[in-house]
Amino acid sequence: MLPERPEKRLKYNRIQPRTTYIWLIGILVALLCLFTINYYENKRAQYALELQTNEKVKTLEKSIDSLTTILHSTRDFLQINNNLSSEQFHTLLKDRTGIGSGIHTIFWAPLISTEDKLQAQSLANLSGQLGYAITPSLSTTYACASWLGRHAFPVLFASPKFEGSDFLGSRIESHCPNNFALKRAIEINEVKASTFYHEGRRGLQIYLPVQSGSGQTLGILVMNIILHEFLELTWQEEIIAKNIDILVEDDDSRQLFKTENQSVKQNQYGLIKYPSATRTLYFPILDKSLSVTVTHLSKDYRPYIYSTVSTLLIFMLTLSVSVSVKSYANRLRVSNKLVAEKTQKLRTQATHDALTGLFNRQALAEQLQEFIENITPNGGNGFAILFIDLDRFKIVNDSMGHMVGDLLLQQVALRLQSNVRNDDICYRFGGDEFIVCLRNKLNRYDINNVCQRYLSALTEPYNCNGQLYNIGASIGVTTVNSSTQTLTNILREADTAMYRAKKSSSSQIVFYENTMFDQAKQRFTIENELSEAHNRKQLLLNYQPVFSTESNQLSAFEALLRWKHPDKGWISPDTFIPVAEETNQIIEIGDWVLEEVCSTIQELWDKSESGKCPRINVNVSVKQLKSGHIVKTLRHVLKKYRFPASRLGVEITESTLLNHSTALSTLKQIKSLGVSLYLDDFGTGYSSLSVLNDYPFDVVKMDRSFIWKMDKPGDKSAQLCEAIIQMSHAIQLEVVAEGVETQAQLDMLRNYECDYIQGYLKGKPVSKNELSRFVGASKTVQRLTAISHPSTRPEKVEKA
Repeated sequence: MLPERPEKRLKYNRIQPRTTYIWLIGILVALLCLFTINYYENKRAQYALELQTNEKVKTLEKSIDSLTTILHSTRDFLQINNNLSSEQFHTLLKDRTGIGSGIHTIFWAPLISTEDKLQAQSLANLSGQLGYAITPSLSTTYACASWLGRHAFPVLFASPKFEGSDFLGSRIESHCPNNFALKRAIEINEVKASTFYHEGRRGLQIYLPVQSGSGQTLGILVMNIILHEFLELTWQEEIIAKNIDILVEDDDSRQLFKTENQSVKQNQYGLIKYPSATRTLYFPILDKSLSVTVTHLSKDYRPYIYSTVSTLLIFMLTLSVSVSVKSYANRLRVSNKLVAEKTQKLRTQATHDALTGLFNRQALAEQLQEFIENITPNGGNGFAILFIDLDRFKIVNDSMGHMVGDLLLQQVALRLQSNVRNDDICYRFGGDEFIVCLRNKLNRYDINNVCQRYLSALTEPYNCNGQLYNIGASIGVTTVNSSTQTLTNILREADTAMYRAKKSSSSQIVFYENTMFDQAKQRFTIENELSEAHNRKQLLLNYQPVFSTESNQLSAFEALLRWKHPDKGWISPDTFIPVAEETNQIIEIGDWVLEEVCSTIQELWDKSESGKCPRINVNVSVKQLKSGHIVKTLRHVLKKYRFPASRLGVEITESTLLNHSTALSTLKQIKSLGVSLYLDDFGTGYSSLSVLNDYPFDVVKMDRSFIWKMDKPGDKSAQLCEAIIQMSHAIQLEVVAEGVETQAQLDMLRNYECDYIQGYLKGKPVSKNELSRFVGASKTVQRLTAISHPSTRPEKVEKA
C-alpha cells in the first residue's frame, strides 16, 4: 500500500475542523434558540399565572376579612343575649360554618369557676343540652393555665352540631400549646390565633374574648379553621388541578398546607411536568402572616420534539436559527413600539388640547392638586394662577368664522409658550380662556411684571391668512400659599378677578380680593330675586317730565324703571339693570315696561284734549334690539291701544349702536311704525358724528355729564353743549338736555336755543298715580308733531 500523500491529508485536516465548527455553531444556535424560547415562554407563563391568581387573592382576602366579621357579630350577639340557648347559637351560625363554609367549627366557652362544678352543668341544662359533661374535670389543673386561677373555659356551644358535638365540654385552656394565644387575646381583648393539627391537617384556632359592658370577661369565642378546607373555597380549581402546586407557610417557614402534586411529576405517558412559573404572595390572616406559593407545572415535550428535528436544525445551522430568533425578536420589538407609541398618543390626547397643544383642563386639575399638596406650612412652594380671557375674540370668531378663530387661538398659545418662564406652565381652560401657573411666585410686584409681559405679547396684532386682527386680553390673578385651599376655590377666585378685569376695561390685570367674592355672591342673589320681582309686582315705573325750554310747557315724560324690594327697600337701577341684561331677563322686563307705558299713554289720551297728550319715552336695551324682539313687541302694543304712535318714544344709547351691527335695519322698522326715536347720552360714546346722519333719529339727548359742569368757570362743557345743539339743529334734530338742576344751567341752555330740558329743577320723577295730577296741574301740554323714530337700550339707569 502506497503511503497517503501529505497534501491530501493536510486538505482533509483543514476541512475536518471546519465541519466541526459548523456542527458546533449549529448546536450553539439550537441551544440559544431553546433558551430564548424558554425565556419568553416563562415570562408568558408567569404573566398568565399572575392573571389567574389575582382574583383568587382578592377573594381569599375577602374570606379572611369575613372571619373577623363573623366572630365580632357572634360576640355582639352573645353580649346582647345573656341567656342564649344552644338552638339559638346553632341558628345564628348554621349557614356560616360546616361543609362549604371554610370554617370547621365555632365554640362558645363561658368563663366558669372551677370550684362551682354545678355552674357549667346548669348553663348546659338551661341552654337545652342534656348529658353535658366537662372534660377533663374541673378538679384537674394545668400549669400552663395557672394565669386563669380557679377558672376554666369549657365548651358550652359548638357549631355546626355534627362536627362540634365531640368538643362539647372540652376545656379550651387544657391545650397548652395554644394557651399563649388564648391568654394574649384576653389581655388585649382582641383577636389572636394559633396553629393546631386536626386529623393530620394543619389549622388555625382563633380566639376572641367576650366581655361585659363593665369590661369583665364572660367567655371566649373560638373559631377553628382547617387550612385545606378554607383554601378550597378560593383555590378549589387549583387544588384539584394536576398542573398547579400550592404551598402555604407561616412566619417561621413552617409548612401549613401543600397540595398533593409534586414539583416534578411523571404522568402515565412518561412525560415530565416541571415548574414553569412561580408566584409567592404574602398577606395577613388575623394576627398571623402567611405566604402562599403557587407553582404552575408544565408538560415538557421539547426532548421529543428536538430528538426528531435535531438533524434538521443542525443542517439549517446558524442561518435558520438566527432568522427565527430575529423574526421573533422583531415582532416583539415592533409590537412593543406600537403599544408604546399608542400609549403615548393616548396619554397626550388625554392631557393636551388638540388645537393648541397646551395642557388641557384635566391636566390642570391633576397638576394643580399636586402643587397644592406640596405647599409647606410656612407657604413655601406657593404659586400664582393667571386666568387669561381674550378680549374681542368672539367678535372676530363670529364675523370671520371658526377657521380664523382657531388660527388666532393657536397663535395665542405660541405667544404664551414663547414668553413662559422655565417653571411656569400654560393651559387652555376652554374657548378663549387660558391659564398660566407661576411656580414659586407670590410677590405681587413680580407677578404684575410677568402679567404685563403676557399682555404686551397678546395685544400685538395677529396675522391670519394675510389679515391683521387686534384682540386684547384680561388677566385675573390669585395667589395660592396654603395647602388647605381647594382647586375649585382657586379657579373661582382667578375667574372672579378676570371677570372684574374684563368689566373695568380691556387689557387689564386684576388681583383677587376677598370682597370680590362677596360682590359676586350679592350679584347672584340679585339675579335670583330679580327673576321673582316682576311676578311679585316689585317693579314699578316712575315718570320724569320733559319741558319745552322756550315755552315752559310740558312736552313728554321719560319712564324710569324702579325696584322696591320688600326687605332691602329701593334697589338702585345701577345694580339690577346690568344683571337683567346679562341674564336676558331684560327681554321680559322690557315687554312689561312697554305694556305699562302704553296703558298709561292710553289713559292720558282718553282724558286729554285732542293732540295734547304728552309723549312717554322708554329706554330699550341692546338685548332687545339685537334679538329683534322689540319690533314685534311694538307692533303688538300699538295694535292693542288706540293712541297715535308718535305719543310713544324709544331711547337708545350710542354704545348700543356700536355693539349691534344690524341696529340700522331694526331702527328703520321701528321708525316705520311711527314711534319717535331718541339718541340718548349723546357725547359719551365712541361713535362718529355720522351716526346722526346714518340713523333715523328725531331727537338728541345730551348726556347729564355735560350739563352738570356747563356753569362751572373754566370748563369747556358749555361750549360743547352749544356745539351739539347747533350741529343737531343744522340737520333738523331737536335737542333735550338731561340733568338740569340749576337756574344758571337753564338760562345758558335757553341762550343756546336748546329745545327741551329734563331734570330736578323743573320736575322730579313721579309715580303713575301722580302722573295724571301732574299733567293736569301743568299750564299746557305742548302739542307734539308725529315724528317717528325709536331707540334702544336697557331701561334707564338713573338715580331717583
